[in-house]
Amino acid sequence: MKYYGVTTKFYDDGKIKAEMFEVEADKMPVVDYQETNACDIWRDYFTTYAEAESFLKEMLNL
Repeated sequence: MKYYGVTTKFYDDGKIKAEMFEVEADKMPVVDYQETNACDIWRDYFTTYAEAESFLKEMLNL
């Protein structure tokens, strides 16, 4: 099944970058978080393109 993901990067200086991607998987992936020296990275997953797109726009307008 196809799922849609959004990777959001939160930088220490307040900058936020986000992008969408597609993933093929048997079941929806779990939200993923990674902390790095440069930024905090979140990967959120959605069942529809519209949900992912809406979330992406929301993240870019924070």
